[in-house]
Amino acid sequence: MFVILTHPCDRVIYDLRILLNTCRYIRMTPLDYVSSILSKMRHKKYEYYVLSRFWHRLDDLTIEISPQQYIARENGFALADLYLPQFNLVIEVDESHHMSLKNLSADQVREKDIIKATNAEIYRIPIYSIDHDSERIKQKSIDEVNHIIEDLVHYVKSRKNSMQDFEAWDMNKKYD
Repeated sequence: MFVILTHPCDRVIYDLRILLNTCRYIRMTPLDYVSSILSKMRHKKYEYYVLSRFWHRLDDLTIEISPQQYIARENGFALADLYLPQFNLVIEVDESHHMSLKNLSADQVREKDIIKATNAEIYRIPIYSIDHDSERIKQKSIDEVNHIIEDLVHYVKSRKNSMQDFEAWDMNKKYD
């Protein structure tokens, strides 16, 4: 095809048309999808760690994961750290900023809004806790965090096994 480009914007539009036509024939693979999801989280180190470990320990391509899931609220929106649509399960990774009284209160309101909007179950993974002896915020050990993630993996697997109407996620069907 021969195209005359007379304006700088014409080149962008032409390139976009080529890209869109090419994308019709390129199918995203599960490896592409999971890699892109994990790369979205790279700037949030604890969420990235939790999501990556959860995904690898779960090891089940029939379960859909959706990080940074947009949830509409009456006063704006919320982004759930991770959402598992087949279980209507929201997973929140509580980092140190969740430990202040102001943010604890805001998290409670946010959680109520999420439940009201989605009727989802919320599963919290605390990265920090309050040391009651010193009343200071203390980071959990990697073993403690791994144990919480392992509990979540077992919980999701048991939920899947107990569902008679579990519908396996088919990435290709979703994005066709």
